[in-house]
Amino acid sequence: MGKGAKIAIGCFVVLLVGAVILTVAMGFGAYWLKGKAEQVTGSIAQTANDLEKYTKQANANPFTRPADGAFSEDRLLKFLDVRKAVYRIYEAHRAEFEASKDKKQADLGDIMKFGGLVAEIKVAQAKAQAEVGMSDEEYFFMVQSVYGAAMNSTMQSETGKTASQALGEAIDQSEKAMEDVARQAGAKTVPNAQGEADQAKEALSAIGAPQSNIDLYRKHEADIKKYTMQGLALIGL
Repeated sequence: MGKGAKIAIGCFVVLLVGAVILTVAMGFGAYWLKGKAEQVTGSIAQTANDLEKYTKQANANPFTRPADGAFSEDRLLKFLDVRKAVYRIYEAHRAEFEASKDKKQADLGDIMKFGGLVAEIKVAQAKAQAEVGMSDEEYFFMVQSVYGAAMNSTMQSETGKTASQALGEAIDQSEKAMEDVARQAGAKTVPNAQGEADQAKEALSAIGAPQSNIDLYRKHEADIKKYTMQGLALIGL
């Protein structure tokens, strides 16, 4: 089970148990509450078991991050299948998600409800990943790569260059400018300039995107945008 899922479900359990203990201590319907608590905690235990089972199945699929960062169309379609599974739950509870964003202060009921929705979504995601044979590592690679391709697609359309190309050129220009200043000052080279430039260019790989990724993003742009669910990135989705 992923660390985020354990934390979300763990917090939900702690809050629920605390609420039950407080209410029982105050003497309101102790017997009824005990039965309800057992029902809810039993449901949570089942959710935790399902999440662990599907996560284990998903992570049994090996994945090696491609050196060039390129993904295939087949894996993009599998990624979208996972997103669709999450979207079905998100769409069914869109009103609750929207309300939680606008609410300034959440009460215990809000927290419990949101925790339940998060758990339901995480189980749906893990189950879908298991069905398409996609590990957590590959899933997060796809998240980074697909939305990185989206950013680079927009930039390329507007400037004719990807983010890494534009920033790479800026680094080259900066390096040349420093060398010109050094020569004017009588120095032959700028200390560590080449090394720093090489490190900066290597870091660009985190924001770059192969042209094949950009092309696949554009081909499936409508579906990718449809299944981009605002607000769920905070819980690892």
